[in-house]
Amino acid sequence: MPALSWKYYAADGLEFENMMKLKKKQKEEIELTFIGEANGKIENKSAIKWKGGQIQNFLCEKLYNSKKIVWFGTGGDNTFIKLDEGVIAIVSIGFDGTEIGDVLSKEGAKLKDFDVETVEAFVDAMAGAKNAKANDVFSLFIT
Repeated sequence: MPALSWKYYAADGLEFENMMKLKKKQKEEIELTFIGEANGKIENKSAIKWKGGQIQNFLCEKLYNSKKIVWFGTGGDNTFIKLDEGVIAIVSIGFDGTEIGDVLSKEGAKLKDFDVETVEAFVDAMAGAKNAKANDVFSLFIT
């Protein structure tokens, strides 16, 4: 199975340094790639690529199988979560709560429906409690 790839828009923009060493934010042409299988082995890996770098994580299959939540990562920095069809949040989850890095969407117009507060509430609801702490989120991976 070949890798699947899509272009996304970012609400705030993913940071990068241009040739003149100035910090910029990329809001368009952000690529999300999903690799379900590679070299005959199931991968279930996703990567987000932009001018400034790449974030790569594996699907939490236990969480998907038990709760049908599409969650890539282990709940620390740069976890990405499917919020809606074609909408993904990049989040960092620590012991003091959830921090939203950015929201990505295949359609730029959908971003107006997913502000930081909405996304935080959505992520907290997925963790089962308002203002979820890291221990609450990590428990989803082992239940």
